[in-house]
Amino acid sequence: MRRLRMLSVLLLAAACTADDSAPTSPASLQEPNPEIQDAAHNGGVAGFYFLPPLVEQPRTSGTFDATRSTVVYVCSLGGSLSSPPAAACTAPGVRTSDPVVDVNGQHYHSNWQIDRTTFPPGSYYRICVLDQSLAEWGHADVYLGGTGAEFKHIDRSEFVPLLDGRTLPIKYRIETGATPRAGSTACGSESVPL
Repeated sequence: MRRLRMLSVLLLAAACTADDSAPTSPASLQEPNPEIQDAAHNGGVAGFYFLPPLVEQPRTSGTFDATRSTVVYVCSLGGSLSSPPAAACTAPGVRTSDPVVDVNGQHYHSNWQIDRTTFPPGSYYRICVLDQSLAEWGHADVYLGGTGAEFKHIDRSEFVPLLDGRTLPIKYRIETGATPRAGSTACGSESVPL
């Protein structure tokens, strides 16, 4: 019994002096840090909201502004389920379908048709909503999976899981008086094609 106690004390002491920065298992590797940024998430632009199916229905109180001219791009963040994506787009993106205004639904709508892009599954992508001068309204990170089984490891409150080959409706609302964020780096505006 005394030897067992001595061994326990030695193991505990060794554990306390071990290098805490060294990964001890695959689960302790750097976790990806995806992000959704709008008026309801992460301190985004006031008066700009992503809508379902990207996020849960947000509470809005302003007046819908149907006069804005916007563009939607999707670009690569890289990374995988076991490695973090970049903080901004790493390469030029692709433009989605031109946004249309749904006056009755009080939102803008664009479609990302994944089967028409060359983005490989198993990586992170960023949906960027910009104005014509490339100032950012907001962004939402997407994990593009090859199979639905990958999604059991996904935190759906942080970003959108999306199955390869599908079309993702991108809906968002802009309210009167809202102003996009100029000089954005989160969408890598310098790498967005004109």
